[in-house]
Amino acid sequence: MNRAARILALETEAQRLKDRLDILNRQIEGDEDAWWQITTNMPGDVATVEVRPVLAEARQYALALATVSKTLDALEGSEQAPAVPVADAADEVKKRREQKLAEARKRAASEA
Repeated sequence: MNRAARILALETEAQRLKDRLDILNRQIEGDEDAWWQITTNMPGDVATVEVRPVLAEARQYALALATVSKTLDALEGSEQAPAVPVADAADEVKKRREQKLAEARKRAASEA
């Protein structure tokens, strides 16, 4: 699967996950049909109440959406990433320290 196909697949899955999360959020916010379902059995005065584990499901979808989003960002970001790695702050500090040490050694050698 090429990069464009992977990005399209991830975008499609992210949208599906978002749609499901919207439904779960509606349910969590108080849509009573979301929390439980009452099914009447035979005879008519007997019913089954099914309580749905909405919160756990919403949490799982949120984690899945975060993972898909992170993967999508990495794929899209790698296309725009610079070819040369960017030095971090620790590398800059190390470089300046080495320059100062070299200058100090040079001064010490010229004074001797």
